[in-house]
Amino acid sequence: MGPLPAEVSEAYTESYGQFSEDGGNSETSQSESGPSHQGLDWPETMKLSWDADHDECDRDGKDFQQLRNVKICLQTWIKDHGGTQNPRIWDHLEKVTADGKVRKRVICPGQPTTPVKEGMFISWQYTGFVEPNFAKVIDATRFSGRREVFRVDHVGENEMIQRGLRLGVATMNLGETAHFRIHPDYAFGGRGVPPRIPPNAFLHYLIELREEIVDDRRASNTFLRQQVDILDHLGLETCLKAAHEFRERGIIQFQLHKFEYARENFTDGIRAVEVCEQLLDSETEEETQAEVKDIGRLLKQNAAVTNAKLDNWKIVASLTAALVADDANNFKALYYLALAHFHLNNHEEGFPLAARGIKLRPGCAEFAELYAKLEKKIAREKEQESLLYRRMFPLAQPAAVKVDRWALVGNDVRKHVAEEIAKFKTNSSLMEAPLDFSMFIDKLNLSYLEKRAKESGLIVSVKAGKKRNTVRLSRIA
Repeated sequence: MGPLPAEVSEAYTESYGQFSEDGGNSETSQSESGPSHQGLDWPETMKLSWDADHDECDRDGKDFQQLRNVKICLQTWIKDHGGTQNPRIWDHLEKVTADGKVRKRVICPGQPTTPVKEGMFISWQYTGFVEPNFAKVIDATRFSGRREVFRVDHVGENEMIQRGLRLGVATMNLGETAHFRIHPDYAFGGRGVPPRIPPNAFLHYLIELREEIVDDRRASNTFLRQQVDILDHLGLETCLKAAHEFRERGIIQFQLHKFEYARENFTDGIRAVEVCEQLLDSETEEETQAEVKDIGRLLKQNAAVTNAKLDNWKIVASLTAALVADDANNFKALYYLALAHFHLNNHEEGFPLAARGIKLRPGCAEFAELYAKLEKKIAREKEQESLLYRRMFPLAQPAAVKVDRWALVGNDVRKHVAEEIAKFKTNSSLMEAPLDFSMFIDKLNLSYLEKRAKESGLIVSVKAGKKRNTVRLSRIA
């Protein structure tokens, strides 16, 4: 472990100072080059495999699901150790401070070769609870809508606010996830922060440190540390450089199959581009304007692919819809938009998109496959809808469809029959008349003639001849 504050107990260092070589992190065993990041930046070869609102009420969002998992993890551990009614339950946590007022439980040990050190900038996620209400989150970095970068500073004795949290973080390794219990003396004391944190409240934090070391000299990290409402103070050059850095880091994380980290980098890059767009004006060089537009397109495309990996189909639909609105011929954005609608069960919306994609790229097997799936889903939905209506209205019958038996009788036959029947109507002395037999070789045409003759009081006779048959119309005797 790196140098810890003086208040951190030696017992803690002895308990957690030795871990396995890889720190229990299976991802560190991957090769340096990592797997192919096929799909990012829309490579020409399409290898197609496979933010919601940051509000706890958005139950479809990925962040809510992760917060729920954190709560379940904590509640399960408490239940397995006798519940909050057990006065000795917190003795299972190791002492971080000598007086035992800050305690820690390691959930995932992280990398023992990269301990947190004073002055280091780290990227983290935390979720806070007030004991004993572990069903309600009082604070979480996911609610801010952006990643958090934290500077590890020396914690002096006179530092009272969140002193325990800062002491706890100083004991962690990069990549580590831990649970801390903090006494009021090391938190918000007897005043608390009403109404969210009552006086003399014991706080619990589940903290996850990212594996990456944050370089404070990089524009992307400067962007993360800047207050949201004054990001434009960084200037166009810094924000544009940050966007490029976020894209590069996102691709590296995607290569390592760390899709959550990749998503965060691409999302932060999109935010940096949005700030750049606000800073553009009539005096900005055309080359710079084109660069901002291009990096924005790449970040959105990469974010769409990454969110598809994470099954965030609402976000995929939102990103690709913007890309298609900007360029209707962006067939790969069109594909992911249609695919998102397929996974969101919006088959009627996805079907015309897939059809348009086939027109743009007739030989694309992925579009053809998606088109067939959407077509099958729509047919199935219509069948289920029809079955539902029949069950709801069993007495209702569809209107009888009138079938024209003579639909295939040609107009030339109809005209010939009409003309010959008209001769009998205009000439009462006419008793018999021959017809063109070639028109009545087909049985359907002959049946049509017999029907019309009967309606006019005539009969049809067919006689066999030496060379050909003859057809005659005659009056009924």
